Amino acid sequence: MSSLVIPAKEDRFMAIGVLRNGVIAVVFAHIGTEGISIISMRDASRKERNL
Repeated sequence: MSSLVIPAKEDRFMAIGVLRNGVIAVVFAHIGTEGISIISMRDASRKERNL
């Protein structure tokens, strides 16, 4: 499994990858050095799928 991770707004990142039969976009933020906070997970848009 692999994903494309790109910077998003402020201290957030977006990961785009395949989950089962679709492509999803996950926005997350780092919490300290060992954790992450999932902010949102949704179907990737057409633009995001084409990255």
